[in-house]
Amino acid sequence: MPTKTPLAALCGVALLVLQGCATAPVSLDPFGRASTAETMLPPGPFKVCVPKDVDQAPYLESGAKPLYPIRERILGRTAMAKIVFTVKPDGTVTHRPIDPSKGAQWFLQHAAVATQDWKVRPAIKDGQPVESTCQLHFNYVLR
Repeated sequence: MPTKTPLAALCGVALLVLQGCATAPVSLDPFGRASTAETMLPPGPFKVCVPKDVDQAPYLESGAKPLYPIRERILGRTAMAKIVFTVKPDGTVTHRPIDPSKGAQWFLQHAAVATQDWKVRPAIKDGQPVESTCQLHFNYVLR
């Protein structure tokens, strides 16, 4: 009669290997996607901000790209969404409420959600962090 010990041992080893894989931390963006170069914006200074007379502009350290709204993709819609947001002296990002009469509402909402987990260094003036208001454009195009 064949013994089940080798199969049981093999299953036990496979289970241990799989458990080791599952414990690796995965960084997720606000949409639940794994943070990769494809899903993240490149780091760098924001170019369109006020006040302009600062020593250093606000700087994006890390931040997710917005998702293309599913409904709009299915309908074949494209848009350019301009979001306006404030970078507080502590680096937190808040966005202005979205005006639904401006059109492209779904695109704007997805862009605003993307800003929620951005890591930003605030603008610096005279050695002190200052609040600034910036804008960023996202072009939603079908590929």
